[in-house]
Amino acid sequence: MADTTTDTSATQVAAAGGDPMIVSITEAMIAAHPELASVRDLYLKGDYAAATNALYNTEFYANTSPTIFSNENTKINQPGVYQREIQTAWLPALRQEAIAKGLQISDANLTAIAQKAYDLGLTPTSPATLELFRGTDSTGKPYVTTIQGGIASNAKQNIATANADYSGNFNQDWVNQAAQSVAEGTTTEQYWTDQIKANAKSAFPAWSNQIDAGLTMKQIASPYITAYSQILGIDPASITLSDNLLKKGLQGNDPTQPAGMPLWEFEKQVRQDPRWATSKDAMDSLSNVGSTILRQWGLMS
Repeated sequence: MADTTTDTSATQVAAAGGDPMIVSITEAMIAAHPELASVRDLYLKGDYAAATNALYNTEFYANTSPTIFSNENTKINQPGVYQREIQTAWLPALRQEAIAKGLQISDANLTAIAQKAYDLGLTPTSPATLELFRGTDSTGKPYVTTIQGGIASNAKQNIATANADYSGNFNQDWVNQAAQSVAEGTTTEQYWTDQIKANAKSAFPAWSNQIDAGLTMKQIASPYITAYSQILGIDPASITLSDNLLKKGLQGNDPTQPAGMPLWEFEKQVRQDPRWATSKDAMDSLSNVGSTILRQWGLMS
């Protein structure tokens, strides 16, 4: 349809009770939204009230905010302006956000995110725009390729530390995804710490009250780790909460009665481990036994 009439202005439309949005309905807009054709026809005839009513009855109007309409108008009717806005305003802003949060995203994917956010009438730094970082490209691959530095790196370190301190039951991929969601603003570190604590209480039910009181499982396990390392002569830092022997001590022998082993019983369990036979503790014990026998036989003072 050719735009053949009139120099009617948005001010005149508004004065007649119409919506200024009507003035911006072009042939390109109609091509994208055919239902706007009847609105444009009424506008060109000067029947502004009828044009407004027709506009308000469209699906387009029901689902389009003024910002979305303005953005689409620019995108369709001023493609050069639209491209410059994406490249000079949106892309640098999103790149800065990605760097600050430690999210590795290609410029191509940042551009795709910018275009989606622009179509939705968002701003570069709005929470809804940042949530789009969690999306996927046309091949189904995540926009975010990895995390490095910034908020994501700090979150990864803190979540990994909490995981090690409470149970060690979550793998690195889980930690990475948790850190990424924190950087994207969709969760908090506290949310993931709470998940880790809940998992620890499930794995070590005998110690739930102590965990609720603020202790980590690593703190609770400290006497067991000390005994374990001294008896077998190994570095205490190498003993994690996922170690089967340590878990046995912390969880006890009876699954129906959650309770950790008494320390003396745990030490006895450790000495039944095959590694004990070659440990200094074993050599010292054998030496002490030999000395005792020699004393009993009167062969040693």
